[in-house]
Amino acid sequence: MSEYWVYTWLDGNRIRTIDEVKASLASADVIKDLKQSAKLVIESWRISNVEARPLSLIAGAGIDLSGRLDCNATECRRAQVDRLFRRAWHYFETVVARDAIAEDLIVHKNCPDAEIQNRLLPHFETALMVRELGADALVEFMPRVPACFEHWQTHAKEAGIEDIAAREKEIVDQLLRVTSIALKSERDGVLCTMNNPDFSHTQWVHLPQEKIKGRTKRQIRRDALGTVVRRFLVHLTADVSAARKYGGALGSTIPMFQKLLANRSEEVGNVAFEVELPALDGLSTDQLIEVRLKYRDTFVRFRKRVGSFLEECIKQGITRPADIRAKLKADLIDGELEELKSNLKQAEESLKRKSAYALSLGSLVATIGVTTGIITPPVAFGLLATVSAASLSPGVSRYVDDSVKLKSEDMYFLLQAEAHEH
Repeated sequence: MSEYWVYTWLDGNRIRTIDEVKASLASADVIKDLKQSAKLVIESWRISNVEARPLSLIAGAGIDLSGRLDCNATECRRAQVDRLFRRAWHYFETVVARDAIAEDLIVHKNCPDAEIQNRLLPHFETALMVRELGADALVEFMPRVPACFEHWQTHAKEAGIEDIAAREKEIVDQLLRVTSIALKSERDGVLCTMNNPDFSHTQWVHLPQEKIKGRTKRQIRRDALGTVVRRFLVHLTADVSAARKYGGALGSTIPMFQKLLANRSEEVGNVAFEVELPALDGLSTDQLIEVRLKYRDTFVRFRKRVGSFLEECIKQGITRPADIRAKLKADLIDGELEELKSNLKQAEESLKRKSAYALSLGSLVATIGVTTGIITPPVAFGLLATVSAASLSPGVSRYVDDSVKLKSEDMYFLLQAEAHEH
């Protein structure tokens, strides 16, 4: 994994703090230099063959560290980083976040320098935060194709979620019944403030006078909600496309994403069951990294065993969640999961002796599932992991018949994530 170009630029200019970044961005020459660097990064990315990352988490909305669909405020960005590293990376080789700095420098290249500075500062602060946590070696900041509002339905079809795009009107009607929408008159229109737990964060839409003239309050509310739903569908399409491009597992803390992919057409068979995965609470990020490195083989083996287990269930025609749960306990949990818990317990005791942190061995509730019928990229309500049959070690390959192999997009972990407010 090569070093993030932004870190190279920061080191080359001996910049260590966000205040130093802010002072540097005040220079027009610096902005020009960054634009040129970003152009080279994007051009290189476009012409190169992207290496598949089957064991990586492709961070989507809510944890992609970009603030898109979430919030740019410092406290919300910190919450993103915390959710990402405390809940995701134990089960992945790397996390692929958005290179929001390069993207904004290209997309907004013609904007005034002052506007560009305001856009870039939160992204630089996030990058510095990741480095301060010692997690920069685990995160790849990679460019992505920007969310496209003009051709999003075509992109949705390419991503295999055209059935969701076709339900746009139905989704708006459903959300209208359960979403709090407040209207505030303004001189040039109306500000619509919308809250729904499925959004993860308050959504705002400003409708100008020409858009609300002759419209009833209900119609205005529906128009505003329609704008939000379109925004979510466009970003979901972009996230699913990114996961396909990078060949990894897509994760998001946006509940609406999970619900949209869960409520598919009847042609798609979904098998899912709940299980508790062990996790260490009360650790600093650097200690979590220590545990991850020390017990890496255990995490990798457990992830592979879950994949082979699910493939065996599909091969045997076992699809009822209750039956899968029973088989999981008999075939897997009593072995590999207990070993994972035991190793984490040892780590807990070891760290207690050299740390003042109040450690505890907690659990993450996960929905482990497989999607059949059509190949559709899974999206996690929190975090997600996929396992490809080809990656199974010889020790567990007995669970898999060569004639029955699922693509990596078919398998996933859905780990619960908490919504937050700002």
